[in-house]
Amino acid sequence: MVKQIRSKHVYAYYKSLPKPITAHKFGSIDPVTGKETEEDNGQFVSSVCWRRKSNMVVAVKSSGCIKLLQMV
Repeated sequence: MVKQIRSKHVYAYYKSLPKPITAHKFGSIDPVTGKETEEDNGQFVSSVCWRRKSNMVVAVKSSGCIKLLQMV
């Protein structure tokens, strides 16, 4: 199960474990350099999509930034 909780993180859970097995933090994107920064500007992960029997997750930030994450 993949979950997002209005934060800057995407969490992956295994059904028999109470805590996440992994997490990915979204940084903010600097509009000048295009690189991720650690600044907090109120944005959050707004949507996630995962397909059963797949190791790929699509996560979208409230700013519109889309990431394709591979769970290995």
